[in-house]
Amino acid sequence: MFLIRALGRKDYKKGTEQTKVFFSGNEVPEVSAQHVRADNIYWGYKKALERYYKAINAIHTGFAPDYVMWYVICTALMLIVIVVR
Repeated sequence: MFLIRALGRKDYKKGTEQTKVFFSGNEVPEVSAQHVRADNIYWGYKKALERYYKAINAIHTGFAPDYVMWYVICTALMLIVIVVR
């Protein structure tokens, strides 16, 4: 371990500009200024699909047999389309 460290650069100075993070030449902002909330990241996606989400939330029950019923209905429709074709 010490041998590897001894082979390192001799001009390295801890606690100087060399140890700062490179941020494209700009000052690194505070951590709170860097944080982007998920609501802000996905606002366009949520806005574009707002009508879809409202429709889905209206029929959403959270009851497992309802999901099974929708799965069976969709599977039956796909099979009908495949067989009739």
